[in-house]
Order: sequence, then C-alpha cells, then structure tokens
Amino acid sequence: MVFISINKSMHLILFLVPRLNDAKVVDTPMELNIKRSAHVGDPLFEPTMYRKLVGFLIDLIMTRPDIAYVVHVMSQFVSDPRQLHLSAVHLILCYVRGTSIRGLFFDSTSSLDLSAYADVDWAGYSDTCRSTTRYCVFLGSSLNSWKSKKHDTVSK
Repeated sequence: MVFISINKSMHLILFLVPRLNDAKVVDTPMELNIKRSAHVGDPLFEPTMYRKLVGFLIDLIMTRPDIAYVVHVMSQFVSDPRQLHLSAVHLILCYVRGTSIRGLFFDSTSSLDLSAYADVDWAGYSDTCRSTTRYCVFLGSSLNSWKSKKHDTVSK
C-alpha cells in the first residue's frame, strides 16, 4: 500500500497567502455552470502571485487529480489574469486546504484491470469557440494518467 499526499505543501501556500488561513473551506473547487472569460473583470496590478499560485496548483495535480480540470481552466489566464480569476484560484486553494489529507492511494490488493474514460466539450469556451477533449486512465481503482487538451481549431 502506498499513499501520496500534499499536506506539507499546503503549509507553504498558506505562508504565501496568509488570508487563506481564515478563509472558509469549500466543498467544490469551482463554482458550477460559470464560464470564465479572458476579458471580464479588472486586470491584476501585479500578476506574479497569480502565476505562482497557478504553478503551485499545476504541481499539485500530480497528487490531486480531482482538481485537474479546474486548474486547467485557470491556467489559461496566466498571460493576462483578472481579479475574478484570482478569486477563483483562491476558491480552489480553499478547497485544497479543506481536503489536504486526500491524495493518491495505490492498494496492493487492487486488480490490474485497465479502464479509460473520455469526454469532449464542443465549443465550450465562449471566448474562442474551441473544444476540449479530456480522458483519464485507471489501473484497478487508482488513477494512472489523465489529459485535457484545448483544440487548435474552432468548432462550428
């Protein structure tokens, strides 16, 4: 049995953003049915912290595949982040803080059955009308790999 978690890494992020210590823990990493836009909201005066937080979340995906999609969505705005994007990243971090004991569990008694699941979001991005393809692969009951890709061509 092997268990990998991020509990120690979360202490570093709470040091970088101390106001998250007092923030309310949330049940989901992102508000449902909200499409994020690249040009809505006030631009951040200093986007460096946004980029650091998104970079931390990208590293975190290795042990927390449950946040992979929302981190993918927020990483699209690193070139010109807005205040609304930073608020969404803070929400993701509040979710991670409340679930920091979660991680990857590889059970030694699990079967070696390989399962794969895929999903497509046709023209799901209102800014670009591009589609996203996603998939994940499980070995037994453990997530083995995943990918999410925004297509280069526009859907019509």
